[in-house]
Amino acid sequence: MKGHPMYLRHHYRHFITEVLAIERAARQSSGTPEAATIHALLLRLLEQAKAEAAKDGHGPDRIAAATVAVIGWADARLLACDIRMARGVTLEYSERGLHEAGDDFFHQIKKLGDDDDLRDLHYLLLALGYIGFYERPRSNLEELQDIRRNQRAALKTPPLDPRLLAAEPRRTPQPYEQPAPVAAPIPVRRPWLALVAALALLAPLPALWVPSSNALPGLTLRDDPRARVALLMQNVPCAALDMDWSEGDRPGLTLRGYLGSAEDRDRLMQAIALVQGVGTVRDAVEIHPRPFCNFLELLAPYEKASTRLPMRLTLANGATRLFLGQKVAFQIALPPVSGYLTLVYVNGRGDVLNLYPNNAREVSQQPASGAPTMESLLPPHKELTLYAPAGTEMSFLIHTPKPLFSSPRPLREPPETLLLALRQALEAQRAEGALPIVTHLFFTSEAPAGGSDPAVRGTP
Repeated sequence: MKGHPMYLRHHYRHFITEVLAIERAARQSSGTPEAATIHALLLRLLEQAKAEAAKDGHGPDRIAAATVAVIGWADARLLACDIRMARGVTLEYSERGLHEAGDDFFHQIKKLGDDDDLRDLHYLLLALGYIGFYERPRSNLEELQDIRRNQRAALKTPPLDPRLLAAEPRRTPQPYEQPAPVAAPIPVRRPWLALVAALALLAPLPALWVPSSNALPGLTLRDDPRARVALLMQNVPCAALDMDWSEGDRPGLTLRGYLGSAEDRDRLMQAIALVQGVGTVRDAVEIHPRPFCNFLELLAPYEKASTRLPMRLTLANGATRLFLGQKVAFQIALPPVSGYLTLVYVNGRGDVLNLYPNNAREVSQQPASGAPTMESLLPPHKELTLYAPAGTEMSFLIHTPKPLFSSPRPLREPPETLLLALRQALEAQRAEGALPIVTHLFFTSEAPAGGSDPAVRGTP
């Protein structure tokens, strides 16, 4: 009979020691491989750790939580010494499609309960100096110290001394400690350090950018304004951006996509304007504040892959705006395959409603090319009614071959809780070879003419 699985820290130890070795070499100005090589190497070690943990008997939820923890820690360590990844993609974005591991790390800690194994891994990363979102201005570092002490006290078994990791044999033969040939870095302007300090590497270019100080050997960037703008764009949090370049009599670029705040947009525009050779900068971006941009980031890879089997979510009668107090009715056109639906509504206050399914309406299989009604999805005798404040509203629809969640979710829940559960559920479907089909809808609510925002009853 198989015994208790080995601790998660055992399975992830090669990944952790490799990050420490890369960081140590960078700080000592030793030779490091190209950032694209580092990126591929660490992703391979991460996949090996996950596979070994699964083979040892750890469940998918525990492995997903462990992966969130280690990639948040690794990205922070590499960022601190200006190690940049391919195409500006952090390890977390490669794994999960967003940039929220620093937040999720501490949300997970609050929910560890009796899971001493996950607590052991989280405490190890804290002992290695992980700060996460406590590095932000006005953060309470005393609270972080309390978290460390509390996690240490809650452990049922002695934690690993972080110094022992240095003695671990390395799984890879990368000669980080040996000097490498030095290529002279090209000096670059750093107009917006807060953004370009994020992990970034442009793989299509034959040479790569790093700041002129603390430059890693062999990493330089040809003087291309498009590459520098791309670096700035790729590191705006909670955003998806693209650019259209124009030449001739009116050279310049037009920014498209979305950002999480007007402040982020203004800082980005100012930084781009300082890049030589750009010309006129035109703004065509949309502002989708949190949690809208968080859900967009999470769903984007799946929605992009859904074009083969399209699904439609619109307001009844083709409307794009509604008044507060109106009942919301969606029109849904399902893809030509049967499956299970998940319908979620988010408003500008960050309220999240799991419209279907939830603990009052169980999930049931929908036929191919169906058109379910609101009455068949909402809990009995309930309707979705808009209430104050007026502004942007969002809904998204997910179609999966089997139920997305193993147990019903509450009708209402915090957005960060649903984001974490949704991410894990989508990854589990993808790991089993399923293709989640995703679509989203934005619409606007307005106060009735001549009236104030009503406090409307009737919302589920």
